[in-house]
Amino acid sequence: MSFTDTEYSRALSIINDLRVEKDKLRAELSAALKLADEATALLYRDAKKHEAQLERAQAQLTEATKERDRFSDLVKRAIYNRSRRNPKSTLNWVAVKELFALGSTKATELCQEFSINPHAEVQDREGATSDD
Repeated sequence: MSFTDTEYSRALSIINDLRVEKDKLRAELSAALKLADEATALLYRDAKKHEAQLERAQAQLTEATKERDRFSDLVKRAIYNRSRRNPKSTLNWVAVKELFALGSTKATELCQEFSINPHAEVQDREGATSDD
């Protein structure tokens, strides 16, 4: 089977068009890969930044929890020591109200904030630690 000059020229033209199209596709693929690499780098950088922020937040939370525990212990000690000075039976919220010059609602909320039953009578240290 032989080709005419016209058929041969047409085949070369198609091959050339396919090469041009292939080069365009390679360029587009290369640009897409470059964009993907840049996006990956940005995501990685942002992830590292957020990881550092999370670590700082966790450290702050740990410190706040320790501070809250220390304050809770102080509230419990204050209630206990008040009951030692005034042996008359008193509810926890009343002791907190008198110790911190609060109203009944805020005193009750403070008791609840530190897991102290506001309506229980002050009888013992209720978990306050002793340094004696």
